Amino acid sequence: MSAASRAPAKSSPTSDLTRASTSQAQHPRAQGGSQNRGPPRRWALVEAARSVAQQPGPLHAFYERLRARKGHNAAIVAVARKLAVLFYCMLTREQDYAHQQPSLTAQKLRRLEVKAGQPTVKGRPTGVWATRERMRQAEKQPAAQAEASYKRSVADWQAASPKKKEKAGASVTAGRA
Repeated sequence: MSAASRAPAKSSPTSDLTRASTSQAQHPRAQGGSQNRGPPRRWALVEAARSVAQQPGPLHAFYERLRARKGHNAAIVAVARKLAVLFYCMLTREQDYAHQQPSLTAQKLRRLEVKAGQPTVKGRPTGVWATRERMRQAEKQPAAQAEASYKRSVADWQAASPKKKEKAGASVTAGRA
């Protein structure tokens, strides 16, 4: 066996979302189960896509548009693929997500700090819950605006695209008889 044939295949950000990218020789069917399960990365992306599809924002509008045409499962996988590409672009360009909700990020970071050993504030009411709820409501408004903006841009894009001409017959090449 040559060194080239033993080299691991390069993984693209969306390689786990297509079943055709894996062969039976690489992943033989597991014994004892009839379910064909994909790699853990695919599962994580699909779970993230399910969560994103329920939050206001451009990805929710993308999900709704695809779900109307292709159904729930295909739309979720398409959102997962879009998330994978988005993650790749954000990591390579070292940028933050444009439609993030800062209170959720702060809450997740605080949980990590507490798990890492930072002291918690127990027994002293701080009024954080009411403030956090107001912040979440304030953050949902720009997300809803971004979703509406995405819907408008898609509608404009679809309206500006040229209409397909109806073709008839076997010889439909224009200008040829």
